[in-house]
This record gives sequence, C-alpha cells and structure tokens, in this order.
Amino acid sequence: MWLTKTSDGSAVAFDPPQNISYLVPTGVAYGSYAGKTIQLQFNGFGNLYGIPGYCVNPVNNSAADCSTPNVRYVPAFSIPDGATMSLNNTPLIVKALDAEIRLKDIGANASQCSNMPLAGQILPSSGTHDMSSSSDAFYIGVKPTVTASPKVIDGIVQ
Repeated sequence: MWLTKTSDGSAVAFDPPQNISYLVPTGVAYGSYAGKTIQLQFNGFGNLYGIPGYCVNPVNNSAADCSTPNVRYVPAFSIPDGATMSLNNTPLIVKALDAEIRLKDIGANASQCSNMPLAGQILPSSGTHDMSSSSDAFYIGVKPTVTASPKVIDGIVQ
C-alpha cells in the first residue's frame, strides 16, 4: 500500500525520522538522566520523540504500571526552552509547543485545606447568549472577511 498524488498518480515520498543526540542538563529535575546523552527522534515540526518517561494514574498522578488501562504516559523531564541541539550540522533551538502542570494529591484531610474558605457559586440566570448579535452583552464583533489563503498552517509556511 502507498499514498499517491491526485495530480499525477505518482507515489508520495516520506522523509524518514532523523535522530538527534541530546545532552540532558545536570540537576535534580532531570533525575537519573542528568548529565547523560540520550537519542531523540525528530519527525518534523512539533514532533520530537524519545524523551524517557513513565506512566501515572490520571486521578492522582501516582506512578502506575503502563499495562494498566487508562494510565497516562508522561515524560520524566522537560527539555527547557532555549536548549540547543544540532540536526545535520544545522543548529536548532528548542521551544515548547505544549506544556502541562500535574498537581500532587495532598489528601482530603490535609492541613492546607482546613483554612480554605469556600464561597457558594450562583448560576447565571440570563439564559443563553447569541454572541453574533450586536444587542447581546457577550457580542464578539463582526466576522472578519478572509481575503487570502493562510500563510502558515500547523507551523509550516505555505
């Protein structure tokens, strides 16, 4: 099986993934990988694979067996923004496209929660809104007129 171009029926060529060596910085945040060189795989814009990791329970972020259903694989560390790498003698600077924060479960009876004031929330009573109507308090404005094709799609200049 292969993918063909509709214009001329020829087979589409795919670039193979490219390997990049990365020297993990030193420091406690990098765990047992600190100061070691690891092999990463670059599969095109926004696709850098191979950062070691482990699985966690999505309910409380505790370590979990990866063969357990509904666990989440997370990286053991994050490559800091501004880190440099080289791909075929081309210097690259790393910038995260996505980030997340996982919080530790401190338990229902934790002392940090005992003095936390909880205020009741009032549900909105005004019903639904029509954001396309200029008379609505949540009006977002006139839909813009698109006059040209997009210049960048998924980070790739067209």
